[in-house]
Amino acid sequence: MSMRTNRFSVTLEGIEAYLFDQEAKIFADIAGDLRAIIETPALGEDPVRERLFPRAYLDPTEETAEMTWAAFAHPELLESRVATLEMLVNTLKRLEPAPAENDAGEMKLVVLSPEETESWLKGLNDLRLALGTRLNITEEGQKGDSLDPHIQLREIYDWLTFLQQDLLEQVYLS
Repeated sequence: MSMRTNRFSVTLEGIEAYLFDQEAKIFADIAGDLRAIIETPALGEDPVRERLFPRAYLDPTEETAEMTWAAFAHPELLESRVATLEMLVNTLKRLEPAPAENDAGEMKLVVLSPEETESWLKGLNDLRLALGTRLNITEEGQKGDSLDPHIQLREIYDWLTFLQQDLLEQVYLS
């Protein structure tokens, strides 16, 4: 029996998303971790927070304008990011065994609405940005070796990258 190679399929009902139980658990855990990071008031500079909530004014003489912009825009940005993570986690709670004819083996299935699909795309992007920032991954990639203490986080980052690419291809190339 063949096994699914892609994790998403476009159907008339919506986007089918396929994950193994352990993947869904990891996905929900890191979404919860990111939510905790962005909802905790900043006690100093946090590279992840800076990456997800970038400054509007890079000029240090514009600190007043930056503070005004942050006071205006940050609550809405935070609310949007939290809502995205909540929707992502809530969709994972609907995972159920995939029908045998879907060649999914032990994978579970959830059908995503257009709004949920958008949350997955945004959430995957935010999770990758956060992990990439923590791991100091640049556009060049900076892969670790087998002795890298962060090898598991790098593997999760690579997995999120795969999911994001697969979902983008299914949504925009189908």
